[in-house]
Amino acid sequence: MKGIIMLEHVFGFLTMAFACGMVLWGLPAQIHKNRAEKHCGVALPVILLMLAISSSRIAYSLTLGAFYLIIPDSLGLLLFLIIYRQYLRYR
Repeated sequence: MKGIIMLEHVFGFLTMAFACGMVLWGLPAQIHKNRAEKHCGVALPVILLMLAISSSRIAYSLTLGAFYLIIPDSLGLLLFLIIYRQYLRYR
């Protein structure tokens, strides 16, 4: 049983690391591109969907106590809020 719990922590950490990598690489690149072009290349329904998904995943992670997921989802929510602000500014 102890091996299963340890494996859960390993996979939890890997999930957090890969999600943070995606959030810290992909979304800042989009933010930079939007700023350089003075145009938001993401459609509003996609932005709103990602804001809803990030918010619901944070709430779900809090209820489960899955703190590995809260970190990348919080970063994703913050970055998608920036993209949403860019959408409003550059439309």
